[in-house]
Formats: sequence, C-alpha cells, structure tokens
Amino acid sequence: MRTVRTDLNSAYRFNGVDSYINTQTAFFDIGSTAYTISAWFKLDDLSKQFNAILNTKPHNGIAINYNHSGDGGLSYWLDTGGDSWNIAAHLMGSKTDFAQNTWYQVVIVKNNKSWNFYVNAVLDASVNTSLNIVSQNTQLFFGSASFLGEYFAGSVDDIRIYNRALSESEIQQLYNGIVNATPIISLGDINKDNSPEIAVVTYNPTLKKSTATVKNAQTGALVRRIPFDGQFVPNKANVLPDLNNNGASEIAVLGVRSSDQAVQVEVRDSLSGVKLSAMPFDPAFKPLDLGVVRDISGKGTAGLAVLQQNATQLRVQLKNALTGAQIRNISFNANYNGIDLLVISDLNANQS
Repeated sequence: MRTVRTDLNSAYRFNGVDSYINTQTAFFDIGSTAYTISAWFKLDDLSKQFNAILNTKPHNGIAINYNHSGDGGLSYWLDTGGDSWNIAAHLMGSKTDFAQNTWYQVVIVKNNKSWNFYVNAVLDASVNTSLNIVSQNTQLFFGSASFLGEYFAGSVDDIRIYNRALSESEIQQLYNGIVNATPIISLGDINKDNSPEIAVVTYNPTLKKSTATVKNAQTGALVRRIPFDGQFVPNKANVLPDLNNNGASEIAVLGVRSSDQAVQVEVRDSLSGVKLSAMPFDPAFKPLDLGVVRDISGKGTAGLAVLQQNATQLRVQLKNALTGAQIRNISFNANYNGIDLLVISDLNANQS
C-alpha cells in the first residue's frame, strides 16, 4: 500500500504518478443488496486525463474516474462481477464545472438493482439493471485503478462506507457536515427575485470546512454555498449592509482557530461569495458575540463589534468592517458574564 498523507488537515494526497491507497483485505461485497460509499476529493490538475478516485479489485466491479476521456466530469462504471462493465461503462455525470483545489463530495448509493451517484449532495447520475450481480468480496482502491494505472492527481478525505442505502436527507447532512452551526441570518432579497434569502453557517470538523448555505426563504431553493476559512471554527455570524455596491448584503463570520486560539472575522459577499475582508481580533479574550454597528467612524462603512471577555475584563472591540482598522474598545462591568451583544439605534440624537 503506497500512501502519501501530506495534505492540509490530514487528507490523503496523491501525486498522479504512482501513489494510491488500498484496503489490502477483500472485504467489500459488490453483490450486497445495499451500500453507500462517500468520499471527498480535490483536483490538482483539471487537464490530466484518467483520474481514478475509486476502484475495486477485481477491477471490473465499481469505478469512479475524473476526466477519463477528456470530458471534464466524473464517469461511473459498474459490473455484475464479470469483466465487461455490463451495467455501466463510462456513465457520465451531469456536473462538468469542476474547479481546481476545491473540495467536492462524491457518493455512490446502491439499493437492490439501482445505483444513484451524487456530487455535493446533488444527483449526478443514476442507473438500473435487471442483471443478477455476483456476490464477490473485493479490495477498494483510492487514487488509482486496481491495475495500478490511471493515477489520481489530488486529495481524498473522509472516506465512509455504509452497509445500507443512505437517504437523500442523510447525504445532505453528510455534505453539510453540521456539527457547529450558527443561528439563521436574514439577508434580504439579494438576487432581486422578490423573495428574501436566509443563511446558516455550518462547520465540518473532519475536513476543516466552514460553509454559509444561502437559500430562498420562500421556496427553500439553494442560492449559493459560500466557503469560509476552514481553519477557524465558526462561533457567530451576522449580516452587513452592502459594502461593495452590488446591491447584496454581506455575511460576517466570527471564528476561532483551534491550533492557537486566534480570533478572526471574515466578510464575504452573500451573492458572489467574494471575500471582502478578514480581520483579527484580540486573542487574549474569549469571543462571545458578533454585532454590526452603523457607520460611526465617519468613513462610510459599517463597523464590526465583537463582545469579548477574559478573567478581568468585559469589553466590545470595534473595527471597520471593510478595512479592519481599529475604531475603539468599549469596556463594561467585568463583575458580570457577557451573554449577548445588542446594537441599539441612536437614542440621544448624537449621530452614533
């Protein structure tokens, strides 16, 4: 078994030349009535042809390959246990807009004589058969075909095997990786379809993946998934007014990096996902809440306020939401524990 596990967050990294991993033991029965295999992958080279993500040994059982024939998508291969790929041979998935250095989830679900293939929890291809499938234990290969060729250039992580067919809702949960989730934030009508959007920020600790999922509040339709810096575990999220003049509000996420307890707020556009700013806050304090304050710096930009507490102080650190420039620190009575940060409109008509 050749392995190269050097990618960030302990994913398996494959060089596209001679690296792969396999189970060595033939334990996986391709003739099982039901099973699910899930894995995350990231592509280093979109142009490389023949990238085996998954294969069985014997070879003709199950295979998933990227750009097998220069088509820029995933192809799926299935056999009854012979040598002819007689269920599916180069069954193309519908997704062809893969990006380099971006994580994708691929899932294969077998239920009796039907197979569904999902990419990022969206059905990519499906196939049925009337043929009888031979019960046959196989090894699983990741990063190459079982004949040691078609080497994959990229990374694979979070491989999961189930002895049942997962439902679509379970696949969605796997994709979202909801372990940490912020409260729902309301974004307003960002895509001008006369219906507001809402967002929830979730965190997958296995992949160190932080994602804001934006959906239409009226229909539930997915609008966009926005990646945030996965080094920081999301603590709170809030919505900012439009900072880049595209008519859409912005999403601010407060997070803490587990390796050194660094604190950061990252701001991204809710419509395009473009990163607008990322600013550190004082790591000597535990961050409790994230607030948004109207422009009190006189620079035309909203402020980000982080409620912080340590053994001796309770305070709010206020920064410019676009530049990250420090505005001020506001102290509160440290004899009490901080709970929530409330932003109140101008009560005394002093324009603040």
